[in-house]
Amino acid sequence: MNKDIQVSTSQKDDVSILNIKGDVTAVTGEIIEAAYQKVSTAGAKKILLYFDKDGYINSGGSPF
Repeated sequence: MNKDIQVSTSQKDDVSILNIKGDVTAVTGEIIEAAYQKVSTAGAKKILLYFDKDGYINSGGSPF
């Protein structure tokens, strides 16, 4: 399991996209949460979480 995660954001029409590459754990979930809050605060109404096919989500999940 890789401890690194990369989260980038993009926009397609009226959808904000969080591109998530890496493993989702309780620790890395904080990075996803920060990106989510950023687009949400900017007024996004539709948010798509796009997980890389090689990613892993542990049983602890994410804090959000």
